[in-house]
Amino acid sequence: SMDSMLRLISKSRFEVFAAIVEHKPGSLYELAKVLEKDPSNVLRDTKALELLGLVKLVEVADSERGKLKPQALYDKIVFEFEPQKMVVG
Repeated sequence: SMDSMLRLISKSRFEVFAAIVEHKPGSLYELAKVLEKDPSNVLRDTKALELLGLVKLVEVADSERGKLKPQALYDKIVFEFEPQKMVVG
């Protein structure tokens, strides 16, 4: 339903997805800088997008701190919405 979709994909998560696609950041920290947001909030939104299958978090091999690189699995998101016919009684 439309309500379920809006609960899963918030404005903040759309912004995170768009920034990953557009900027291809090398780490979550870079992504947070691009978005001018707190890294913990960016991590939370990115993990939610990962659970939805829209992005993946990849561990960077040369990192000492276990740096995560966000990668978009799609170039865009398309929603198809078909309104229900209303019965007027």
